[in-house]
Amino acid sequence: MDETQPLTGAQPAPGDATAGTPPAEMVEQAETPPVPTEPVVPAKPGRSRRALRWGIALAVLAIMVGVTAVGAVILTGAGSSSSIQGWLPPGTLAYLEVRTDLPGDQRQNLSDFLAKFPGFKDQAALDQKLDTLFDELFQKADISYTAEIKPWLQGEVGFAATTDVLPEQASAVGSVGGLTGPGTGIPEDGLLMLAATTDPAKAEAWVAGELGEPAKTETYAGAELKIVLMDRVPVAWTTKDKVLFVGTVGTVKAALDTGGKGAVASSQAFKDAKSTASGDYLVFAYLDAKAFSDWAMGLVSSLPAESGVPTQCLTGATGAAPAWLAAVTRVEADALVADMAAPAVTSPFEPANAASQAAVHVPSSTVVYAGSRQVGDALVSAWTELKKQFDCLGLPAGTADQVDQALALVGGVDGLIGWAQDLGIAVTVDGTTVGGGLVLTSADPADPKRTADQLGSLLLLAGTQGLEGLSVGQESYGDGTLYTVKIGSDMVPVTLALTGQRGVLVIGTIDFVKAVVDTTEATSLASVDRYQAAIARAGGDGTGELYVDIAGLRDGVVALLPAEAKAKYDAEIAPYLAPFDTATMVAKAGNPNDTVRVVVTVK
Repeated sequence: MDETQPLTGAQPAPGDATAGTPPAEMVEQAETPPVPTEPVVPAKPGRSRRALRWGIALAVLAIMVGVTAVGAVILTGAGSSSSIQGWLPPGTLAYLEVRTDLPGDQRQNLSDFLAKFPGFKDQAALDQKLDTLFDELFQKADISYTAEIKPWLQGEVGFAATTDVLPEQASAVGSVGGLTGPGTGIPEDGLLMLAATTDPAKAEAWVAGELGEPAKTETYAGAELKIVLMDRVPVAWTTKDKVLFVGTVGTVKAALDTGGKGAVASSQAFKDAKSTASGDYLVFAYLDAKAFSDWAMGLVSSLPAESGVPTQCLTGATGAAPAWLAAVTRVEADALVADMAAPAVTSPFEPANAASQAAVHVPSSTVVYAGSRQVGDALVSAWTELKKQFDCLGLPAGTADQVDQALALVGGVDGLIGWAQDLGIAVTVDGTTVGGGLVLTSADPADPKRTADQLGSLLLLAGTQGLEGLSVGQESYGDGTLYTVKIGSDMVPVTLALTGQRGVLVIGTIDFVKAVVDTTEATSLASVDRYQAAIARAGGDGTGELYVDIAGLRDGVVALLPAEAKAKYDAEIAPYLAPFDTATMVAKAGNPNDTVRVVVTVK
């Protein structure tokens, strides 16, 4: 093995327990750039600084599969086997894996999905189209994907960050020096990129071309480690068992020490995270939420008393964090599907899965809808828990009682909002009219009416104060009273309305409020086949949902465009947006895991 002259003194022997930490001499040299006895030969003269190019290259690799999936990013998974997860070093805090090899059914599904878009009709040309797409993307980093990366990339690329990237002292929070080292753009340790290779020699040659010829080499754990200083931080690369390692020196060594059988991938938390979804995936992400929570709580607890941070209030916060978070993205023939999961945690308020009752009251012209269950119970529970923190927050004794007494004027928190069942927020498009607002449902029709009358009385009182630009009125509509507020000048008026009747409290634009009053179950969003199908595909009944009728929203916006802008839209944008149909998200409470599924469909 040919070695260049070392940058520092003697190195630890291979496998030495202390070898995972960069030598003190190298850290000390971070104050001034080292001068190796042999010059570092730039691989490609005329390119930008190596550190910048390295960062660009890794950033492009990190988003490559996201582009492959046409915008699908980070979510949980299982099913696709991985040859790199076993190399994850101890203390891995976060891990992102992308699959450029399109495992299992993902190649055919992606082909079917992309066939809906211009330029991808010929499924036989999928690989060529993707190569062209990647080449254009990597061109921003002055890299040819097909010539420089594709010849050695087997298909799996992983990015890991260990707890070494986290500052150890509270004083380091927000400090560039504490987070990344004095004046550097790279953390001093804790970063690693793993990539499965078909040709280790070509992979190493590519890295050397990007980072520069190594200023130091050493043998460690059976691998030849090449080391350069980038922004005064030692960065290493090597290959072993057809896996490419690139990262900070200590982290690369820690990964090599695992021998490909590391404890992270075999840990119960990691296995539980991967088990939350089945099948092949494009992107898998994992976060050790407990480790991050413990670090954050420890960091805040170490703050000096004079900081003013109420560290005594942290006890309950630590128990609210799940052990892990995971996510997976996969592509289906007509949809992008993203699943997120985390272990359910015990809390005073336990939501239940159910169909949205608010969707029964918003009109079928709704193009955007967000719903949530049991909002009254959730808010009452949140207020109860908040009051428990008043003492540790250092607030004067009796503060909670004083607030409760003030709220008693409107019936207390229970009377004000505790009656609410479902919340729905909607945007409607009816021709060229765009409206929107919120709906709160109740089992007792008297509750919304009482609350609306209370709020309406306050509005009418404000209207008597002669405030400029504010006009308040009321009118009869449906089975109750519509309170209206006109804001702005006669040139650009905005009229909002409020009413409580038929078991719902409605606040929004006047057209929206009237439409809600007029809506029946048969003419509601809940009766629309597209909405029903979208919710079912995203998981069905849950604790909350988000539904976007992309086609309807698109048509509504286009109808408002002036002629010149519409012509440009039709020629340049419409063909690429036309395939998108709906986007839906459903959150579900579960045992043992809470989940969120996002589905974007095309037609």
